[in-house]
Amino acid sequence: MGRILVHLLAWPKTVHFNWHYFGFKGLFIHHVWVGHSVKLKGLGRKGSFRLDPGARVTIGMSDGSFGRGGVILFSQDPDSTITIHGRLAFSKGCTFAVGKGGNAEFGRNVVFNSGCLLVVSSSTSFGDDCHIGWNCTFLDDDGHSINRKPTKGEIRIGNHVWIAAEASILKNVIIGDNVVVGYGSLLSNQNVPSNTLVSGPKGIQRAENITWAI
Repeated sequence: MGRILVHLLAWPKTVHFNWHYFGFKGLFIHHVWVGHSVKLKGLGRKGSFRLDPGARVTIGMSDGSFGRGGVILFSQDPDSTITIHGRLAFSKGCTFAVGKGGNAEFGRNVVFNSGCLLVVSSSTSFGDDCHIGWNCTFLDDDGHSINRKPTKGEIRIGNHVWIAAEASILKNVIIGDNVVVGYGSLLSNQNVPSNTLVSGPKGIQRAENITWAI
């Protein structure tokens, strides 16, 4: 599908989204582009979707590569906040939902490939230059309590982090700067030092003092 046609099809939902969050100026200045296949399940209150000057967001405007394509879902509870400091892109097939009391924050140049699941119930943040492979999962809430233990935690991801496809990041995970998380990894209740590569079902450190580039 050509770029012009993609933007024409996205126009109605893009205008609706920007009008809802940014008022009258949102009719003419579109900081957020929303693809025609995006399902807007719920929108937060005005002022809860915060953009730094120059920030730009695309939701469901590109196919990404591999992964689960199709409809993308966006949902924000009125009692939550989303803060975006720069470029943010969600490819098709992603689900991005922020629940009551949730706080999601994104640095500059954060890209989610197709089929990712990001559900924020507590606090989840991404630094600058984070690249997320297809079909990755981010959950900062267990959803159900076991032995009355707290279900919610925090996910904090540093700058220049590559999370490869099919990885799962669960609550109480802090990832440092310049980190690679390998394909299919599972991280939960752990800190990942800067400049390391981790992989596997327990996020085991495989290398240190690494460098990586797109």
